[in-house]
Amino acid sequence: MFRKLIDKLSGVKFKIQQKDGELPSLKGMMATQEIEKIHKECENTMHNLDEVMEESERSGHVDLTRVENKHYVLSNYPVTQSIFYNSNSDLNGLSDFLGQHPENLELLVVPTHEKDSFVAKVPENWNLEDGEKVDLYLDFNGGKFYNLINVMKTFNLGEPIIQHEYIEDEFTVGLENGIHMRPQSEFVKIFNTYEPEIDVHCREEEINGKSIMGFVLLGAGKGSEVTFKYKLPEPNCSNKIETLEHLNNIRHYVSEYVQGKLSENISFEKYFNEICNKD
Repeated sequence: MFRKLIDKLSGVKFKIQQKDGELPSLKGMMATQEIEKIHKECENTMHNLDEVMEESERSGHVDLTRVENKHYVLSNYPVTQSIFYNSNSDLNGLSDFLGQHPENLELLVVPTHEKDSFVAKVPENWNLEDGEKVDLYLDFNGGKFYNLINVMKTFNLGEPIIQHEYIEDEFTVGLENGIHMRPQSEFVKIFNTYEPEIDVHCREEEINGKSIMGFVLLGAGKGSEVTFKYKLPEPNCSNKIETLEHLNNIRHYVSEYVQGKLSENISFEKYFNEICNKD
């Protein structure tokens, strides 16, 4: 997580220095100093986190109280979900599943009460009461995508909790031609398969993500900062789990596509049916 941020900060710093040349502006110097400060903080936090995670490999417990910038660390997990824990979970099955992906798949469990966080792959770590609220944090570390709701459902981990009305994803558009007609059409198509509303923000514009005309007016070119705002299903809706599972798939696909990580001719269906779910 932090390695990616450090690489990005180094790139920004280089661009500032390159732009200012031999006579950097005062603003450029101040920006460079601030980046160096953040860069150093990230390196210290990463070193601190590495030590804690190495220790967790031996004990199975993750003492996040020892990690600087704890909340920033957790916010960098791409997928999170709160649940009411089910004491009849298939923890051995979950352990086997996570054990098959030791290099890239990481599931962290953070109890909301005064208990240590722990790595999910050790069944003995789940010393929780039935119905206890915990937060799950999943990271693929560059590997194959796994839908956290599907993992929860497969191993009967518990009931998902909806705590907020909306969830937002912000990206820098990496598509060479921006969000043009092809991605516009694909996004409108898949957004209309999700019942709650979806809004898209770019600069001062806010549009309905289910409208092709809205995307045309948005004009999100390469390098633009775009925010996708998804309304979550009602907490008591009858198909909450299926809706959240579908939303996670949509969010992941949009993230990969908007940042330019996918070929533009890969549709939502093709991505999940032929690529993402391929063993």
